[in-house]
Amino acid sequence: MRLVISARSYSEQKGGHMVLHKLAAVLLEQGFDAWLRPDTPGNWHINPLLRTQVTYESQPDDVVIYHTSINGNPWGASRIIRWMLYRWAP
Repeated sequence: MRLVISARSYSEQKGGHMVLHKLAAVLLEQGFDAWLRPDTPGNWHINPLLRTQVTYESQPDDVVIYHTSINGNPWGASRIIRWMLYRWAP
């Protein structure tokens, strides 16, 4: 089972994009089979300082992590997780 994270191109100007790329790197470091998958075709970048893997297709047993800005289940995954970046303030 892979964890496939739908991610936009890495940008130091976008905190949400940075966090998803970091999430993939941390999961990989912890021993999970974690992958980034571009959410849109075209010019797409990763952070060269992070150890990440990239895939362009889903497998039937993948768990796909979609950002909440992505509607539905565009890749037709059987198992999905919604990622929401939220600022907690006590």
